[in-house]
Amino acid sequence: LSGTKTIKQITYDEDTGSPIFSTIVEGKKGYDVELSIDIDLQNSIDNIIKDTLKAAKSNPYRKDFKQAFITLMNPQTGEILAMSGQQITDDGDFIPFASGNYLQSFLPGSTVKPGVLYMGLNEQAVQINEVIHDAPMYFKGGLVKGSYSNKGFINEIEAIRQSSNVYMFHIAIRLGGGYYTPHGALYLPDVNTAYEIYRKYFSMYGLGVKTQLDVPFEESAYPGSDDTSGHLLDYSIGQYESYTPIQLLQYISTLGTGIKVQPHFMNQILEINDTETILLQHQTQVLN
Repeated sequence: LSGTKTIKQITYDEDTGSPIFSTIVEGKKGYDVELSIDIDLQNSIDNIIKDTLKAAKSNPYRKDFKQAFITLMNPQTGEILAMSGQQITDDGDFIPFASGNYLQSFLPGSTVKPGVLYMGLNEQAVQINEVIHDAPMYFKGGLVKGSYSNKGFINEIEAIRQSSNVYMFHIAIRLGGGYYTPHGALYLPDVNTAYEIYRKYFSMYGLGVKTQLDVPFEESAYPGSDDTSGHLLDYSIGQYESYTPIQLLQYISTLGTGIKVQPHFMNQILEINDTETILLQHQTQVLN
């Protein structure tokens, strides 16, 4: 951290004209900041990302894969142990972009399903051990929605283990006040209320809101702007609103520990060149 400057006043001897300096404010050197980053771990993660992006360049199915982000955090304390981001150019050069972890938003995909299930259970849209048939859902107008493959009759645990879209669709439909009729219209009379419930729970996890990471600027998210019944189903499988990688990290840490903590880089502030004199130490901040 930057220090403060010494301020001196200059006067002159009446007889000789020699300058006389008197200190008005005594300056001070800055303090040392100790970060939570494990530099060996950080370097390893950087290399893993670079190797992954290099390998993808020769894969015709991954030609648009030009960015990758990884953040590692202690979920109990919020300490950021490593934060890495890289962009690869068409020439194969790398541009460091670690800040993309809190400045870039992406569709989260199926990572939201555990949070959707927790919400569904807590709001009693589904029950523990409830079995739902995972098969294609047909709606009026020819719309067909389903999982990547048919899972058959599954309970909520299998729905997460097998990443069932259909189980999440049924949660959305029930929260929206509707019910599924094969080849019928997707009518959700309480769709606006359902969106409010989704956003309330997602924000509790850390999705769609700033994580309060100790950086000068952090993006919140890229919200959806067309809250229709169909998009509510997309919302349930992470295909509607976009979140930053650090938000996804806070979200999964919250589900894993039961508490949402503030992620942070700063561990402590020390007297300069003095590891014994601690002036400020970060205390774990439980946000929820």
